[in-house]
Amino acid sequence: MNHGTYHHRPGSDHERWTRETIARCGWAVQYVFGDDEEPPFGYTIGLHALGHPELVVCGTDQYTAGGVLNALGALVRAGRPPERDRPISVRGWPHRLWLLAVLDSSGHLLGANARYRRCGDPPVPALQAVHDDLWGRFPWEPGYALEPGRQPLLGLPPAR
Repeated sequence: MNHGTYHHRPGSDHERWTRETIARCGWAVQYVFGDDEEPPFGYTIGLHALGHPELVVCGTDQYTAGGVLNALGALVRAGRPPERDRPISVRGWPHRLWLLAVLDSSGHLLGANARYRRCGDPPVPALQAVHDDLWGRFPWEPGYALEPGRQPLLGLPPAR
């Protein structure tokens, strides 16, 4: 999927909404609809300014992505960032999540990089919230039930 170019246009309606949402909540959620080549995903814009990596979740609908990312963002804002070395749960969602470091956020988190990345700097740090299947298995585990590509890994799976 070609995510295109994120046009960070000061004064645009979308930029104004993003800026106001970050000022009010601490972050905004950007959702990217999928296509035949790549599944949909959602990500945060604003957690970087709170001293935390941005978050991204792949392969869910926009409501689920927003709910998961907002629940994780609320933990960050409350000073209780989610753990990264084991599966975690968020209130109101039956799946477990594992946070993986994203190797290069520039291809997916266009809005966050447009807002926070300075010329010559590396992409903004990000964590992917990888969810398990109905049987509690993650994509790197044998028997994972979701179709390949539904939830691409943007980083390396945890060491076993």
